This record gives sequence, C-alpha cells and structure tokens, in this order.
Amino acid sequence: MNRKAPIGPVVLLLVACLLPASSGFAADKETRRIHQAYFAGNVDKVEISVTLAALSVEGVEDGRQAEVEVLLRCARQDDEKCLRRANRIALAPRIRGSKLALRLKGTPRGQAGGIEAEMRVKLPSHVALEIDVAGGEMSVKGMRHHVEIDSGGGNIDYFGEQDAIGSFKVDVGFGKGTLWLREGSIEASGWPRSITWKGTGESKVEIDLGGGEIKARLD
Repeated sequence: MNRKAPIGPVVLLLVACLLPASSGFAADKETRRIHQAYFAGNVDKVEISVTLAALSVEGVEDGRQAEVEVLLRCARQDDEKCLRRANRIALAPRIRGSKLALRLKGTPRGQAGGIEAEMRVKLPSHVALEIDVAGGEMSVKGMRHHVEIDSGGGNIDYFGEQDAIGSFKVDVGFGKGTLWLREGSIEASGWPRSITWKGTGESKVEIDLGGGEIKARLD
C-alpha cells in the first residue's frame, strides 16, 4: 500500500502566510509571499523539485532548521486570473524517513498565467541536496555534503568549500561552464561540454545543465 508518510520528525514551525504587495522582487510589485520553517535535526537529505521559480539555496553551518520562502508576482497587479493562480500555489513538504522533499503544487506550466516566482531555501549545510528543476536562474552556496543538480536550462551559480569536495563534475549540453579553484580556473570542454575535478574532501557534486551557463567557485 502506498501511504504518504506524515511529517514526523520534521516539525512545521511557521505555516504559510499571505502578505500584501510589499518588498519582494521590486517595491510594491509583490503579489504573495509564502514562508515556512521546519525543524530538520533528523534530516540527512533534502530534495527540491520545482517547475516554476528562480531558486536560491544557502547552507547554514550548525543549522537545524529548514526555511523556505516563496515570492510570487503577477506582471499586472490588476490581472484577476493571475491573482487566482497565485493563490492556488502552495508549498508541499513531505518527509520519508530522514529525507525531506520540497515541492510547489498548483503551479502553471512555464511562465503561464503571467506569474513570476522566486524560491529561497536555507538548509543545514551538512545535509545532502538533490535539485531537479525544469529551468531558470539558480544559486547554491554553503552546502558541505553531496549535491546533485539537474536543470533543463538557465544559469547556475555554485559556491562551495574546496577542502570539503572529493569530486566535482559538470555537464552542459549547450552553453558554457567554468570552475574557479584556488589554483586557477577550468573551462568546460568536449561534447557535451564537461568539467571533472578531483579533490581531497568527502562530498560529491554533480551538475547537469541542458542549456545555459554554470559558474562554480570553490574557495
């Protein structure tokens, strides 16, 4: 029997809240904001899967909480259909064992409905991270465990700690990839354009991008 596991060890601290137009993308342009936080002391892996949103993920050292903020904007604030669609969008967290999955439900396909979205996530830096997105802008920084990113297209900025990484691999179907290290930089080459680098740490990073640009920096 397939039965959805309850939230269990991930405890909801702050439920989604609706805010009037305020800061967000630009002054007086924000349509809706959703904010949730969870105790994540028992989580060892987080999966993020979205089809509509620019995404930023930040690892927090010694953190024990997962915090998610989604900012939604309609291109026209007087577009009632867009506002209705924005109000249907919700965060859908799910826990299975020690894995937390973060998804948005109720999103239209692509940019349908005139909705722009930004998803900001803060996580304990020691958890493994898996991201699967249709495309869009993405930034990931401060994660110290395994990271796997699969994106259909867009630009990805990755910032990590060189000493924590044992292997770093990038594949770009169409576009460009650059890895900056303390000792210099490596440009993606071949077909698909790829970068493979071996370090002395224990974590593994793999980034697969259909089209766009990857900028990775390991300090």
